[in-house]
This record gives sequence, structure tokens and C-alpha cells, in this order.
Amino acid sequence: MSPLTTAQIQQINQILPLELAQLRDRYPNTIYELACAWQLPSFPVGYTPQIIELYYSNDEGNESPDFVIEAGSLTSIRVPTDETPCEIIQLEIDGHWAFIQIGSAIVLDRISGRVILPEVLLDISQLAQSFIHAIV
Repeated sequence: MSPLTTAQIQQINQILPLELAQLRDRYPNTIYELACAWQLPSFPVGYTPQIIELYYSNDEGNESPDFVIEAGSLTSIRVPTDETPCEIIQLEIDGHWAFIQIGSAIVLDRISGRVILPEVLLDISQLAQSFIHAIV
């Protein structure tokens, strides 16, 4: 993601509490995504997601998730190639940000106690292929 626009900065400042809005210079992508999801309601109790995407990052604006679970099956995994610990964990459910953690602080949680996470089925050959892809 390119630097935040004036309109995006205004949106962040209008929606988020000051302590979160101030993080926009360090984590522009994540803070903008947080602002976009901030006023959305929690997922309904008992909601069963079809697609779960998990992102680990340091706010590089990753376009592809690190893990994808579709209808209870792990369909994609991206193995990190460096050993730098990530600062940000983001969970997207059915195309909507559901959970964001920056460092040890949970800044968005629209799912706790509400969403039924599936038991994940692993395809061993696909998992092996992901590891091979990360090494090559």
C-alpha cells in the first residue's frame, strides 16, 4: 500500500481513538484497515465462516494471506522466508476484518465467543508443496 492519502488520514482520525490513530505512521496499512472495520458490528453468535484468511506481517501490506482455510480445509499456506518476528496478526473472515492484534494489544475483536471456527483438515501433499515453494 502506498502512503496514506489525506482522506484516509482524516478517516482514521475521525473514527479511531487517539491512541490507535497515532499508530498510523508506524503501521499505515493496518491502522487504515482497522479504521475501515472499527464501526462494523461483531459477527453474529454461532456464525460459521466459509473463508478464513490469516495474515502475519510487520505492515508491509501483504496482498496474499499466510494461511487460507476454505470450508474447513487448509487450502493455502505461505511459509515465511525470514525469521523476523511479526508485529501484526490480522484475521479476515468472509472478506471482512474480524481480528487485529498489534504487538501484544488486541485492537479489533469482532469474533470472540461468537464465531464457530472449523476443525481444519490438512492435505499433507499441499502442506509439503508449500514448504518446498518456500525453500526454492
